Amino acid sequence: MNERLSRGTLSSGLPVLAALLACGTPDGGQNVHQRGVGDEPGGVELQIGDIAVAPTGDYLLFERDGRLAVGWPNDGLVRELPVDRPGRLAFSKKRPVVYVGSRMSSLVAVDVTHSRRLWQTELTANDFRIESSEDDRYVVLAFSRSLRVVAADTGLTTFSHEFERDVVDVDLLPDGERALVATEHFWSGVGENETPTTRVAVVELGSGEVRELDVPNCADQVAITPDGQRAFLAPTTCTDPFSIDIDIDIDFGFRGRGSNRGYDPVSLIDLDSGNESFVRNLPGFGPVAMAPDGVTAVAFADRDLIDRSLFDDPAEAERLERSSSRYHIMVLDAKRLTYDFAAVGEQLPRYAMTPNGEVLLVDSAFSENAVRLFDTAALSFRSVDGAVVQLENFVINGASNRAYGLDGGLFEIDIERAASRMLPSEFLPMNINISPDDRTLYLRRDAANVCVYSIELERCRTTMSLGPLMVK
Repeated sequence: MNERLSRGTLSSGLPVLAALLACGTPDGGQNVHQRGVGDEPGGVELQIGDIAVAPTGDYLLFERDGRLAVGWPNDGLVRELPVDRPGRLAFSKKRPVVYVGSRMSSLVAVDVTHSRRLWQTELTANDFRIESSEDDRYVVLAFSRSLRVVAADTGLTTFSHEFERDVVDVDLLPDGERALVATEHFWSGVGENETPTTRVAVVELGSGEVRELDVPNCADQVAITPDGQRAFLAPTTCTDPFSIDIDIDIDFGFRGRGSNRGYDPVSLIDLDSGNESFVRNLPGFGPVAMAPDGVTAVAFADRDLIDRSLFDDPAEAERLERSSSRYHIMVLDAKRLTYDFAAVGEQLPRYAMTPNGEVLLVDSAFSENAVRLFDTAALSFRSVDGAVVQLENFVINGASNRAYGLDGGLFEIDIERAASRMLPSEFLPMNINISPDDRTLYLRRDAANVCVYSIELERCRTTMSLGPLMVK
């Protein structure tokens, strides 16, 4: 998360600037611009033009003229669904039903097959994140300072809880019984002894029981191992903004600090049900990305913000301090809690992990340099030859051997060959997604039309439209 701010004096009289320093912006660390099949963290954002692809691949959903639309890519047919001003949505994992947050302060469950509204629940706010449980029993809504659990079959609220601070991240654990909620951190202590604390709540979705634990770190997204046994909390920027009282330059990846030293750990949380607890802090910063194997996790390390007390081996800290490169990719074994580092440069990059966890696509929002590929096992980089592109709106296929994105046109990155090229397209797409079988891209042509793009044929084989013509 890089800050792009001009030189200035920082004080508690500048709350907006202070907030940016505390939380950063999503241009370094884990790349947030990746789209994909099924749910996305917090819900698929239809209001910004994103295309939601059903996990089965049978249909996709998008907003059209303030209404929710469903399209079947095999024949190009499109129908409107009974939801006005759709915002975010989550898929049922058991049936062709979607849970849609409307910008008219309501939550709607829709039977996609029959274009029928199953239930509607009125809400007191229209800005919320949405998640659905794997067993299709619960729909969880996160508002600015509250959590609401809704029964997926009836729409009735089963539980709600108010937090003392803003909600930063919500994750449903793999057991389908619990949600993990990280709220905004606070600072305590004086001077050099100031430390942050993030309060993490474990919410039992059935009973409504809430257990809280304190983690000595700043708040950010939480990465959870696939078995639900461990979680890692690591911010990209963790500096107390109210203790910075000197002029500093903040630009292009500088995660600077003023009168206090930045706080820079990766926090490990044990998720043993009923005994959830903070375990320890590890070196590095995040956010952390977790591979499907539950072993490989990725974070960063900063040569200029090393806390020697966090290293099991002092020699590792000394090696980092001697490095000619400021930033390093940190590859963490989430089981054994061992880690290694690879130099990445003087600019904090961002990365996207392939579905198999073997490769990171590394680039920067502030550089026109080509994307690089990082091998998480060999800890080595490969340059990508061909078209120079940025990962601002992209997908990675399920086979982990191709990435497709939009940057002045439609591009392809062949991950195995480390080569990129522009693909033919008769228009400049606005949004992109991919089918579960890796054979089709969905390209939003404009507000009314979605191109069903054959990767093999390199052209639109169908256009889904809500105009007078149902099929083009």
